[in-house]
Parts: sequence; C-alpha cells; structure tokens
Amino acid sequence: MILPQAGILSLPSLFANFIFLLKETTVVSAVAVPEILYTTKSYIAPKPKVVSESAATN
Repeated sequence: MILPQAGILSLPSLFANFIFLLKETTVVSAVAVPEILYTTKSYIAPKPKVVSESAATN
C-alpha cells in the first residue's frame, strides 16, 4: 500500500508549507492593507480646482 505511506511521509512538508503561508499572509496583509487604504484615500480625496486667470477677472 503505497498511498498511505506517501500520505504519512508528506505530512511534515504539508504542515511546514501551511505554516509558511500563514506567516507570509500576515506579513503581506500588514504591508498591503495600509498601502491600499492610502491609494484609495488619494483617489477619493477632493482634487483642488484650478481657477484660470481669465475666469477670475470676469
């Protein structure tokens, strides 16, 4: 029975990959969330209106 043996042998590396992904997800979210919020804030923020000189004198 090769399949159960292969499953038992692969468990340590599967758990190691799961822990690695969990750690990296935390790091990426700590960096990406503030960056996404800053970018969104810059898109939502009102843009200053530029008044031309000819419109200001009329």
